Amino acid sequence: MCRLLERARKATRGAVEKLARRVERGQLRAPEKIGEAAGRLLARHHGCRYYGWRLREGRFVWFEHPVHVEREKACEGHCLIQTEEREMSPVEPVRICRELPEVERGVRELKDVVAMRSVHHPTPSRVEAHMFAAAPAFPLSRALAKKLEAAQVALAASAALEALRTVISPWGERRKGGVTAGSSRAR
Repeated sequence: MCRLLERARKATRGAVEKLARRVERGQLRAPEKIGEAAGRLLARHHGCRYYGWRLREGRFVWFEHPVHVEREKACEGHCLIQTEEREMSPVEPVRICRELPEVERGVRELKDVVAMRSVHHPTPSRVEAHMFAAAPAFPLSRALAKKLEAAQVALAASAALEALRTVISPWGERRKGGVTAGSSRAR
């Protein structure tokens, strides 16, 4: 079982035990208050996936749910990908989902290298213009990364762009060319 899930189960278990002690000591008596507290605790760390509870004769009883626990253990670590695309093979959505972190990383790197920042535009047309300016940067970065890899250059695309920035920088106050400072990667 995943460490995060096990940690969440332990946290939920501790919170539910604490609630049971509060009910036992008489600090919580009203059934609706006990139900609200139990619902909050079980929802906090998805505890309803594993635990159930009952209120019997004023006693709060909690237990590992016999059906939910086994079902959750069978599903843990698995992901269901749903798509409306009927022409896709079952493998294609998985491939696309695996590329998503790479795309997100690329956008993050580009924002750093191209010095873009998130801008809150008041109109949809300005948002489109911002994306129009930003969108070509990602494919260029991917193409550069592939060319560097093909040339067996041990340099990431972001590092190559950063090195290029020091040679010619159109993003500065004025355009200037020059020689880069010494670097361990200089050839």
